[in-house]
Amino acid sequence: MARSPSGEHNKVSKVLADTLLVLSPELRSALETMQQERHFRADDVIYSAGTSCLGVHFLHKGQVELTVEQGDEAPFKVTTAHPGEVLGLGAALSKTKHGATAVCQKDTVTGFVPIAALMDYLREHPEQCIELSKQLSTRLQCAYGQVSQMRTR
Repeated sequence: MARSPSGEHNKVSKVLADTLLVLSPELRSALETMQQERHFRADDVIYSAGTSCLGVHFLHKGQVELTVEQGDEAPFKVTTAHPGEVLGLGAALSKTKHGATAVCQKDTVTGFVPIAALMDYLREHPEQCIELSKQLSTRLQCAYGQVSQMRTR
């Protein structure tokens, strides 16, 4: 991974914590019934940094690059998502704007779950909130570790 410019530490760690999350089989199975299949071609933008989060995308097929803007410089590649990962969960749960732009590197298929459906499910199954908070916390710790490694390169 490329080295992050000074001052990008918080932005990059937030994006990593906010975008990629692998859910337990139990939670994934429950959410599969809510998914709306969406198809994207290579170079399609799934969502852009700074736009409102409308829901989460379960990546079923393809590859998605996540980038952040760096002022006038070229976008900084944060990571690449692969099948089995979830895009936008942190932004959906916190009802914030996306911190990164998600661009398909290949033809891609996602299962989209609107925020309202996700929140309804979590209200009916509060025990799943604990799982999500543990996973988001773990992902945040991984992001901090990745950013620390980037700073030492």
